[in-house]
Amino acid sequence: MTKNGKIISLVAALFILSANALIAQQDFVWDHYKVALTLPNDFKVIKNTDNEFECDGDAMHLYMYVYEDEQVDFKEMVKATKELAKKLNFEVTDEVHNFKDDGFEGRYVLGTKDGRQIMLCGLINQNSAANFWIAIEYEENDPVAEKDGIAILNSIRQH
Repeated sequence: MTKNGKIISLVAALFILSANALIAQQDFVWDHYKVALTLPNDFKVIKNTDNEFECDGDAMHLYMYVYEDEQVDFKEMVKATKELAKKLNFEVTDEVHNFKDDGFEGRYVLGTKDGRQIMLCGLINQNSAANFWIAIEYEENDPVAEKDGIAILNSIRQH
């Protein structure tokens, strides 16, 4: 193999290894509610109780809290999510985005507070009275983290 061929092979191998590291993910389950989500490999569970599920990643933090209300509908959850964003005093930078998957329906807003980007989601579990608030926090102006946040929200499912 020529010198250039070896260099190309080395670069290709490094690219494949780094790409695998970037997309490496793991599944976590909020034990009490049997809700699963897929997070990047750098995340670790901080809390997994009856009321809270919290994880830390290298540049992101995820909080999940239960919102027990069997009667809440999608429209009410949208309104409540916007109100919670105001109560948390963060500046909404992008209004509302919908998603629906695996018995869950939600909306999230993007905002900033203290130099951090916050993705706040109100999530209705169509199969139980246990609905959820999810907040994903990361460095402001980090498009990769924002895409990861959306992927996390889209990964939520019953376990």
